[in-house]
Amino acid sequence: MSWEHIETYYDQNGVLSERATFNDNGVVRVASFTDGVRSQIFQYDNPNEAGGGVKSWDRIEAYYDHNGNLTENATFYDNGIMRAEQWDGGQRKQTVQEDTSDIKSWETHTTIFDPVTGQVGGIAIVYDNGVQLDTVYRDGVRMIEETRDASDALSWDNKVSFFAPDGVRLGSETSMHNGDRIIFAFQDEDGQRDWRLEVDGDNSELWAYRVTEYDVDGINPVVTTYDSITDLSSPYVDSLGLIVILQDGHRAEVSGRDGDARCLLLRVAEPENRQGYNPPFPGLRPPLTEHDQDCM
Repeated sequence: MSWEHIETYYDQNGVLSERATFNDNGVVRVASFTDGVRSQIFQYDNPNEAGGGVKSWDRIEAYYDHNGNLTENATFYDNGIMRAEQWDGGQRKQTVQEDTSDIKSWETHTTIFDPVTGQVGGIAIVYDNGVQLDTVYRDGVRMIEETRDASDALSWDNKVSFFAPDGVRLGSETSMHNGDRIIFAFQDEDGQRDWRLEVDGDNSELWAYRVTEYDVDGINPVVTTYDSITDLSSPYVDSLGLIVILQDGHRAEVSGRDGDARCLLLRVAEPENRQGYNPPFPGLRPPLTEHDQDCM
């Protein structure tokens, strides 16, 4: 036999409530039942021997719904890593890992799964230095990657990259601490640089916008500067996710250096409101349905 003894307990009505199995290797498995249906299973690796154990984990906790289906499984490893999985209807929803002993470069590592296909839908990693990396997948393929610096560990606040289904990077946007933005568009064929748009967010430059265009090989840059957003043409103004509008829907003749001009900027909402907006890499800026709150 693989076990030394088994203890079984029943409630006052004679319904099974708990069963504990003491295995030969020292592992103890305790199963609990609610109205005779399995509700949780705890496993312990040599609970009476400090520092001992035959497994790579200290304990495993598994929880079940009223039908006996697994809803959560948590493993506490000897090295201090905790790994928890959540399930729904037999389909894994997400996996969360926590580093409680600082042996990894991250604090938490979360993976979210598509409820239909079971493929990875997203990964979120929070590093020890406070930087968070979020990756979004579609049909198991990486589409968006965003890095946020919440602790000023880096020279920028936020960086987003967008990818085609074949893995080629389509575009990226970096938001700096001082409010500047740098937007890159890449060529679909080989990922070479196509153009770069720089936005002066703190009025520290002699220009408001600077565009750098590259040839088919991603070299030989041509630089052009602009004083107003109204001077920008597609695809550069489109990449900002902004449209300059007046009440009649026509583009406003305003200066990019005018502090009130930003109040005329409305981020694209639903497709029917786009007025010809067709960004080279959709989703670059999250759509809003109202004006900037500072302009109210």
